Amino acid sequence: MEWWKIYTLVTMPMAHQICALFHAQSRLVHGQTIPTRCPSLCIQRILRTFHFGAPTRGALRRFMSVSPSLFESARAVDIDVGVFKYVLINMSDNRTLRARKLVRGYNGCEFHADVLSLATTRLVDPNITLNCVGGGRINHDAEHKKIHIYGYSQGFGRADHASATELCREAFGADYTLTWSDQGY
Repeated sequence: MEWWKIYTLVTMPMAHQICALFHAQSRLVHGQTIPTRCPSLCIQRILRTFHFGAPTRGALRRFMSVSPSLFESARAVDIDVGVFKYVLINMSDNRTLRARKLVRGYNGCEFHADVLSLATTRLVDPNITLNCVGGGRINHDAEHKKIHIYGYSQGFGRADHASATELCREAFGADYTLTWSDQGY
């Protein structure tokens, strides 16, 4: 049996976490997608790509520590242009117990749950917990540099639009006119 298969059998729980981490950050692996269905292939490709040599927990730990943390690198606001549903997400780092809020809104999502689902597929990390704290709608007019946040989510409840507005203000700067209202759907 090859060494990487033995190593994977011994460390299978860790392999699944590593696969989730590298799948989320697959752009860091020379533009290749890491296969997450097979941990042994995932470990083999990681070790071959980064020339770790003999697999050790220390080598994998060193690689994981130099990768940027998703908690720190995730943009606070990721929204499209137009009128669409949005969710306010509380993201917490299970290692450091820090938390921050994120605004996510995408055109083409019929329900707030669809926005949350799309956001969670983009924010995959075994050390991150995502919790939707509410939703609403955003009217983002990029041409006139205006953002209006309003409404509520029937499934998640009304988001704290004031918090979402502040996050958008930090992301888009003083050039944008930002307003919010609890009225409307």
